Amino acid sequence: MIPVSDVPPKHPASAKWYWLKWHDQELQGAAILTSDWSTGSTLTIADQAINGQMTGVKVSGGVEGQYVELEVEITTSAGETLHEQLVIKIDRHGH
Repeated sequence: MIPVSDVPPKHPASAKWYWLKWHDQELQGAAILTSDWSTGSTLTIADQAINGQMTGVKVSGGVEGQYVELEVEITTSAGETLHEQLVIKIDRHGH
């Protein structure tokens, strides 16, 4: 899990992209074929993208003061399935 301190906060009224870079030792030379983000919270997933070794998600919504979890599952060209989670603080001082 990515520590909350490493993830910028999100304003409840904004739509914001979050990007996760997958390191070489995780991918072992393979390409990312699919990326599927999910959340069981008050966030709405507006868009998803893959850019080289990075996977991104654009989220909107959220309730101020909450910490919300996003999960991503990727599939690589080597047939591996990898998972990661990050927690976002919803804060009016975010962007």
